[in-house]
Amino acid sequence: MLSPEQIRQYQAESNCRAGYCMQCKTKLMPREVHVCDRCAIELYPDPNGFMTEEDDG
Repeated sequence: MLSPEQIRQYQAESNCRAGYCMQCKTKLMPREVHVCDRCAIELYPDPNGFMTEEDDG
């Protein structure tokens, strides 16, 4: 019998093989792999996307 974690992993891998986003389950475009562009932006934000002020002192 499969554990709940094994079931979740199997479902996620099946969705990936079928060409669906691992996060939101939408159909992937040909240029997308594993997650769609929208989810990729949410999951992997640009670390250089904002500036902070630093004291020169």
